[in-house]
Amino acid sequence: MFLENAVLCVLQNSAISDALTRQLGKNRFCVLSDDIAIRGIVPNELVEGLEVIDYAGLVELATDHPVIQSWA
Repeated sequence: MFLENAVLCVLQNSAISDALTRQLGKNRFCVLSDDIAIRGIVPNELVEGLEVIDYAGLVELATDHPVIQSWA
């Protein structure tokens, strides 16, 4: 889950875009829609394959996956 300024890391051609693309085949990565909108980013500017979710989706992820790790 990419939140807040971390959404800047998942833009196409970012420093981690190639590594992220390789991981998308075996992992699910999400980005919060409000955080990209606040920063003027549209979904087609993101690495292809990321899921753009809203706050309801974030809550669903948090309830479906009890182990949460934060590096904030």
